[in-house]
Amino acid sequence: MIKLSTAILHVAISGFRDPNEIPRESAAQYALFLAHIAWNTANGEPPQKKWKETLRSKLMFEGNIDDIFQSKNENNLIRIMTNYKRATYPNDGRILEACGYINGKVQASWRGQKN
Repeated sequence: MIKLSTAILHVAISGFRDPNEIPRESAAQYALFLAHIAWNTANGEPPQKKWKETLRSKLMFEGNIDDIFQSKNENNLIRIMTNYKRATYPNDGRILEACGYINGKVQASWRGQKN
């Protein structure tokens, strides 16, 4: 099974217009935030509104959604990433507990599959 940190990175990259472009760190953090939501949504566990708002308030992302993303609409980006996860990792039912970009690496923690 693929490392979850690698898989979630791929899901995050799916939201960018150019997957080879290196985004600024705040945009990368934002993409991981959306990928976290998309991953769990694809596995039948969408986030509660309060959790989503709390997590978003702690992001370092500043300003509007950049032109580097496929859409300027957050819900569309989540939909793009959810579809990517379902197509690429259809049998991976792990539920993300946390993920982020820490010390130059994507890190993810998870729990077992949703029952």
